[in-house]
Amino acid sequence: MLRTLLLLIASTLAGLTSLHAAILTFQFSGQANVVGADLASEFEVGDTYTFTVSYDTTTPNTGFDDTYIYAAISASVTVDATSGPWTGTWASPNVQIDDFPSFQRISFNGSPPTFTGPSIGGLSTLTGNVTMFDDTVPLPLPDGSLPTSYNMADWSTNPSSTNMILSFGTGFPSENARFSIDNVVVVPEPSTYATLAGLLALAFVALRRRKA
Repeated sequence: MLRTLLLLIASTLAGLTSLHAAILTFQFSGQANVVGADLASEFEVGDTYTFTVSYDTTTPNTGFDDTYIYAAISASVTVDATSGPWTGTWASPNVQIDDFPSFQRISFNGSPPTFTGPSIGGLSTLTGNVTMFDDTVPLPLPDGSLPTSYNMADWSTNPSSTNMILSFGTGFPSENARFSIDNVVVVPEPSTYATLAGLLALAFVALRRRKA
């Protein structure tokens, strides 16, 4: 019985992205690598962040030609900033995929491009954008459809093309903060956590009985 439960737990872990496959949530993480002079009192190079986005893979495409645009459910970021935790939220977030023969880009934006969050250095939040870029063949996303997973090895490590950028005030270079994208992980839904907790509890009981 214990072996069966352990196999079931392993199978559940392996299938996290397939549970409730239509709605997926991902967390991007990295650190600040460029901080504008006007933001330096509150952001610093090395500050880490977590960007969380949720979308429904069955959402219709509203783009055109080789541009695919899908409405996202939510998108927000928390920066472990020098001045303390800072959180912002994308208004009407979307996922945009630009799919061309020579390159591919996926971006998480607001539509219209608005973004809310507390002031930094006395400047109000202007925009927030998360972008991953690739110009290798084959391209990471084969048909412009919403991805169900992300492999960072498929995307550019150039910080000018694969990054998160937060803009404040007028958005001049001195009022921008750029962050790397070092990792992307899937976030299990609460029901998945409950399922795993139940399976682990059963495995623990089975183990105790086996030892007895």
